[in-house]
Amino acid sequence: MKNHMVGRLDGFTLIELLVVVLIIGILASVALPQYEKAVEKSRVSEAMIILKKIADNVNMCLLSNGGRLDACGEPDIAYEGFEDKVESGLSFSTKNFDYVWYGVPFAQDKKGDYMLTIVTPQVSNINNAPAGRWCMPQTEKGVKSCKSLSGKDPITDNTLGVLFPF
Repeated sequence: MKNHMVGRLDGFTLIELLVVVLIIGILASVALPQYEKAVEKSRVSEAMIILKKIADNVNMCLLSNGGRLDACGEPDIAYEGFEDKVESGLSFSTKNFDYVWYGVPFAQDKKGDYMLTIVTPQVSNINNAPAGRWCMPQTEKGVKSCKSLSGKDPITDNTLGVLFPF
């Protein structure tokens, strides 16, 4: 009896390999944007934890000093707990953001596309900035990032500019 498979190598044909590569490419093109969004949201979460701590430090100082913001904006008060990170008197950096205090705490992403801030009601009463958590785009890419983080329409504020609440 003659074997019909004599001379045929076991393996995949070129067409089968191309189909598999095509399927993997399609799956990657769908998954990569979602992965990038998840990574950016985790970076923002880290920044918001730090901004919240700075805002809490300032609020505690406001309570202790009769609501005088000028007494509470000093870096040693606002940045309490971050002394090991402070590079200059007014700012410090982490892997993904640069932090600075200008009446409210700001976190600027390292690419310069957007800034994040938290304005507490106590600070809002003093400097008239709108209370809340805000994303402020600095570039077109920043607008996309802020829209993605927020999922809401922006507002315009005379003090802070274009703001996306989140």
